[in-house]
Amino acid sequence: MKMEYEMKSSGELTQVLKIDHVGIAVENLENAIGVFEQKLGAEFLYRAESDEQKTVSAKMRLGEADFELMEPISPDGPVGKFMTKKGAGIHHISIKTPNLDDTIGLLRRNGVEIGRIFSGPDYRVAFIHPKDAAGILIEVIERASGQD
Repeated sequence: MKMEYEMKSSGELTQVLKIDHVGIAVENLENAIGVFEQKLGAEFLYRAESDEQKTVSAKMRLGEADFELMEPISPDGPVGKFMTKKGAGIHHISIKTPNLDDTIGLLRRNGVEIGRIFSGPDYRVAFIHPKDAAGILIEVIERASGQD
C-alpha cells in the first residue's frame, strides 16, 4: 500500500492514503445498478443495508475506482433528507485513513467540525461537516486490516 505524506502549514504530518469511494444517492438502486453494469461496464461488488444511514446500497467498481450507490429506505435518514433537498447525485466523498481516532484528533485541532461517527462490521467512519469542507460532505473511513 502506497502512503503519501504532506506537511501541513501547522507543522503536523498528515497521512493520505486515497479516496476510498464516492457515495451517490439514487432514487432506485436496482435501476442504478443496471445502468452502471450494463451501460458503463461497472462491476457489482456487494449489497448492504444500513440502519444507521437508513439506506440500502451497492458497492460498485469501475476500473480502479469504487463507488457506492445508496437508495434511502426512509425520508428521515441522512440520504433521504439529502434526496428531498437536492435530489439524486453525489452525496459524499470517502477518504481512507489508517487510524480514524488520530485523524479525528488532528481535524479537531485544526478547527474542523466532526459530525456523525459510527461503525460497521469491518469499518469505522466519521463525517466532516460540509461547512468545513468547501460545501462537500466528506466521510473519513478506517477499514479493518486487509479490507479495501
